[in-house]
Amino acid sequence: ILNNKNNKNIYYIVMDGAISLNVYNDRIKKINLTKIISDFKKDNFIYIHDVNSSYTNTATTLAQIINLSYFKDKNNLQNWTRKEKFGEIFRYFNESPLGKALDDINYDFFWLGNSVIHCGSYNVSLCFSTERGLKGFLRTLSLNNKTNVIRTNYVLTNFLQKTPFLDFTNKYFFLGKSGRELALFENDAVKNYVKISRSLPKNEKNHFIFIHAFMPTVYFLPLYNPLAFNEDCTMRIYPKNEIKDFHRKSITDPSWRTYELKRSLYEKNYLCMLKRVKEFIKFVNISDPDAMVVFQADHGSQNAPELTDNYGNRLDKIFTLIKISNECEDHLLNKIDNINAIRLLLSCATDTKFKFLEE
Repeated sequence: ILNNKNNKNIYYIVMDGAISLNVYNDRIKKINLTKIISDFKKDNFIYIHDVNSSYTNTATTLAQIINLSYFKDKNNLQNWTRKEKFGEIFRYFNESPLGKALDDINYDFFWLGNSVIHCGSYNVSLCFSTERGLKGFLRTLSLNNKTNVIRTNYVLTNFLQKTPFLDFTNKYFFLGKSGRELALFENDAVKNYVKISRSLPKNEKNHFIFIHAFMPTVYFLPLYNPLAFNEDCTMRIYPKNEIKDFHRKSITDPSWRTYELKRSLYEKNYLCMLKRVKEFIKFVNISDPDAMVVFQADHGSQNAPELTDNYGNRLDKIFTLIKISNECEDHLLNKIDNINAIRLLLSCATDTKFKFLEE
């Protein structure tokens, strides 16, 4: 691999909570599936139908792609330690299977996160240069960041949910319009990468870019203050009187908060996501045409309400869009979940044999 002059750059892009196109079309809003998939194909991207997520939540799925394997049984997640979860696992990235593999083949790794979990909180060495220095230092001091660090500690979070602490810190940070806009700006990570990509080091090393966009997941801080995108990706920020109305309704009718509100917000967030995907495809096909690219959700319908099958089970069919070399296309089965997608990217980018893992 080290002697191969044709190694390709790798992009793994997480679209948080993105259900499959089919499920969105059937359960949320009708879209022109044929045209969308055909347009992807014209740009050398292949949409994969009926892919299931490796695990059912962000903390486990994204941690296990760093391990490159099914390190944990998805049916028995009680024995996880904090170190093993995303994003805590990034503190030990150099010790992880993915970190060691990239070091062995001389690839740089960069992580662009969102307002909830980002490189500055866990491992600044993985940040782009624009995310380091004074900007990164100030982020670590922010109240929002302290709250997010607490949220990634699931034991502590479960305790604090019984107290007013999280509500208080959320309200305090998001009192100003600028704070809400900043959160949405950082959640739009795909667009942000296009802006900062010129900060990549100019050397002969290939790179692995890990982008975690916090869309189409609906962002609530606090719960009755929805921060979301419009269909055209403009920021959807509500005036205070509407937020108060959301609060009133969420107290008197909790089902309204979890279904009626989330459904309409998720619908538009998803369409914004498709817009960003198309923009990135145009960008990467010009700037890095030989790159291996995967767009994939970390889980399915966790944030898209009432998306269950006829037996009441959650649908975890996830959005999966891939660009790889022609030689690798035979591996594009509907079992290319998160873990196998990462493994496929590494193999195809370095022209090595792909080993598919069964769960």
